[in-house]
Amino acid sequence: MKIQKYLFIAFLLMIPKVVFAYGSISTSEETLSLTQGETAPLFIQANHAAGRVNVTSENPNILNLSKNDIFLDNNTETINIEGKETGTTTITIYNQDVTSYDEEDLTGKTITIEVTVIKKEEEKVESNPNDQEENIDNEENEKPTLSDNNHLKSIEIPGHELIKIDEKNYTLTVKDSVSSIIVNAEAEDEKAKIEGVGEHHLIIGENPIEITITSESGLQNIILLKIIREDHHYLEDLEDLLEDPEEETIEITWKDEQELSKEVLEEIKESDKTVELEIFDQEEKVIYAWIIDGQKLEQTHDFSPRVNFSSPHQEKIENLTNHAKGMYINFEGKNLPKKVKLKVYVKDQFNDQDIINIYAYKDGVLHSISKNNQVKDGYIEFEVENYEDYFLTTEDLIKGESIQIPEKKTSSFPVIFLSIILGSSILLLLLILGYIIYKKRKTTKKKVS
Repeated sequence: MKIQKYLFIAFLLMIPKVVFAYGSISTSEETLSLTQGETAPLFIQANHAAGRVNVTSENPNILNLSKNDIFLDNNTETINIEGKETGTTTITIYNQDVTSYDEEDLTGKTITIEVTVIKKEEEKVESNPNDQEENIDNEENEKPTLSDNNHLKSIEIPGHELIKIDEKNYTLTVKDSVSSIIVNAEAEDEKAKIEGVGEHHLIIGENPIEITITSESGLQNIILLKIIREDHHYLEDLEDLLEDPEEETIEITWKDEQELSKEVLEEIKESDKTVELEIFDQEEKVIYAWIIDGQKLEQTHDFSPRVNFSSPHQEKIENLTNHAKGMYINFEGKNLPKKVKLKVYVKDQFNDQDIINIYAYKDGVLHSISKNNQVKDGYIEFEVENYEDYFLTTEDLIKGESIQIPEKKTSSFPVIFLSIILGSSILLLLLILGYIIYKKRKTTKKKVS
């Protein structure tokens, strides 16, 4: 029984241990030895990870790598290593842009493999005159050594400043108006070939461009350019857009911290063009937009386009509207330009096709601004006047032009009661005074007689 137990334990010890690495890049070898002229495979595996990996040799004269750049997605790629010259060098595997399946950033991690190339032993053969002649012919036909240099000497995009991330990656952000760029690049070795240069048309968003440098010996070096074309116009783009004859209505994305200056409004007015100043939420939805028609604009002065959807006078407005349901709008800018419109997203409060009445509040008075406004595609649009607070509702609250908070009235009963008491008291006093005078006169007559 003991013998069987020991045999079972020995069997378990013979079973190889398998370690599963979650979210990593691994290789089949930690060290490698090969003979000069021999080719050996190196397996690079992505374990629950995906991305681009760069493979380089510390001394290209010793080794020849079949690939320098590979893309992995939870799979294994093979790189053939050819021993060229005797010596020892290091292969570095660099995670250029790698992320694990659980979104861990593996970029920047490296694996190094020490590789030794040993001299090939010459086979001893009997001398043969025919073989000697053949060897002489082979030596005469032997080709010269080809260059492995695939390094980049320079790269540029005329009119733009390309930002270098590392030796393999560059980035650039351009405005929405830039629809194409030209890439110029030069290799260190004149015999190397370059692909990917020239004109590139850009779409909105990210545009990856690969520049491939192939050495004389066939080794490739891939340079990645990430060109981002913005999908919005901003306030700093407005001057150029106003001068563009093809632009009639200009949509500008407004940044929350900016104010609209008098100079900008004057430029819009002089251009006779319409500018829509759009404010987006985090979901890239327009929550409100100022529509400024240069042909109708009457005033040009600094103002803040910021809009709040609450009011410091909400309680007073509720009293005036008898607590009607609606939507509050408050402007931070107290002095609004005339003849501008506001487009507001109201679908959270109202439905499409709803008829909306618009009221403005100021100094205790609710004014009727506009009635019978229809909600279209979730938005309502109206011309603003110089009021700080607006109230939007489906209810018809005012029959005339305005309503105001009534003054508090006191009861008339105490006033009348006091008047009666005061009048009665005066009358009684007069009667008493008359009686006293009467008595004095009567007494005086008796004394005289």
